[in-house]
Amino acid sequence: MWNMQVKSSNILNKVKHTIKRHDLIAPGDTVLAALSGGADSVAMCHILHTLGINVTAAHLNHNIRGDEARRDMEFSKAFAKELGVRFVSKSVNVPEYARDRGISEETAGRELRYAFFNDVCNELGISLIATAHNRNDRAETILMNMMRGAAMPGLSGIPYRRDNIIRPVLDLTRQEIELYCADNGLLYVTDSTNKLDNYTRNKIRHRLLPLIESGFNPNFITTAAKNADIMSDNADYLAQVSDSVYERTVFGNSADAGMLKNEHIAIRRLVIKKMLLAVLESDDISSEFIEGTADLIRDNVTGKAIDLPKGFKARMEYGRLVIDKAVDTAPYEYKIKLNEPVYIKERNIRIIVENAKHRANDKAMYFSGIDTDNMYIRNRRDGDWFYPTGMNGKKKLKNYFIDSKIPRNERNSLPIFVSGENVAAIIGHRRDKRFEFNGEGVKLTVSE
Repeated sequence: MWNMQVKSSNILNKVKHTIKRHDLIAPGDTVLAALSGGADSVAMCHILHTLGINVTAAHLNHNIRGDEARRDMEFSKAFAKELGVRFVSKSVNVPEYARDRGISEETAGRELRYAFFNDVCNELGISLIATAHNRNDRAETILMNMMRGAAMPGLSGIPYRRDNIIRPVLDLTRQEIELYCADNGLLYVTDSTNKLDNYTRNKIRHRLLPLIESGFNPNFITTAAKNADIMSDNADYLAQVSDSVYERTVFGNSADAGMLKNEHIAIRRLVIKKMLLAVLESDDISSEFIEGTADLIRDNVTGKAIDLPKGFKARMEYGRLVIDKAVDTAPYEYKIKLNEPVYIKERNIRIIVENAKHRANDKAMYFSGIDTDNMYIRNRRDGDWFYPTGMNGKKKLKNYFIDSKIPRNERNSLPIFVSGENVAAIIGHRRDKRFEFNGEGVKLTVSE
């Protein structure tokens, strides 16, 4: 049972230690304290103010609980006034916001809440937002993330700091917070939805945690917090190492698969996750896609690919991991006439074919023997072949692309110069030796 002799001064010292150990607040900082009116936020505001920290209290009315929500706002306003701190508030329609965006009210509330806090910080020149998450919240989050299959960062629970958001009372248990309120005569309001079991967190709070504490480990909340700190330190170190590897191996939407393959799988997973999040412009990525991409790197088979969210694919291309959208270029064909430029929209280029009496020192491609009445620019067709310059014999375009290590996603869009029924050149790559320039013919120029 809780030792009722513990004084609130010990709790103040505990919070001071948390702030110092995790470097949460510097001298002179002003903190925007999220004040819901509940015991956690009331205690946090009072503690920060008692410790001499400049506090501005902020309250957001979600308009979910009607009169009860208005009561919470009025209570928070009165509490801030009594405490002698600045108070700001706003009323938003969370249910409407959630319906318009097809998200849960819980997610909508979180988005609007932090948007409001950041707006206030920008307006008032405040750099820190303090939320009143406590040790019980951290244990609940760890259990919730574990059931969802989270990796190491998720098993660290709620961090002490994330960007400009700090949690100065994260080391206090809910019992300590309630004791602090009682010792200091602090009243608070209770959110009636906290008693309902229609949210996962509430089910964990009301059913699972009491079962663990009564049947398995009465100190589970403290044990979970200690393990979370260790997990967090380990995760921070691995993140530092993986960031260094990322800088050496990843270039935009591609990565050196050979270098990544030599890294420990733990580092490889983190690099892959960071790459997927960046290319897909996502906030989260399932472990299924991380593992599938790791398998591609392990096998290192050119052409092997997996599907990713948002229409993206991860694929291997000659020792490189490439992540991009799957683009299937439809067949295209353009009739070419002498001296008339043609825009090839599939490649965003312009092509012009002109008569040539000699080879100039430029980047054009020169040909002799072209049927100028039957010239076309098109993409490849099944069965296409040519006699590539510098090589022996006849070669299918498909085999030429493979041997030349031309990425699979580029092959269908590459422009082919055709004379009659014959492939005269893969533009930008190789000519057919049958159309070797002999001093008179045509030149093909490409421009953007």
